[in-house]
Amino acid sequence: DKPAAQARLGQARVRLRASNGLLHDTTSRIDEILATGNKVPRAVRADARLAAAFIVRESRGVIADLLEASG
Repeated sequence: DKPAAQARLGQARVRLRASNGLLHDTTSRIDEILATGNKVPRAVRADARLAAAFIVRESRGVIADLLEASG
């Protein structure tokens, strides 16, 4: 219908897909370490916390953008 709305929705989908990819990459990395029986190194835990914070912030941004677009 409205090109601007469709563009915004498309951007939101891409941002969420990117965040989902980061989540999958992060959890896969931790799963691989745990599967070997090793403890997750501090640096990997720190990366996971940073990834989680980014994902939450990005998700909130997507929601805010879509709410703004909806009026």
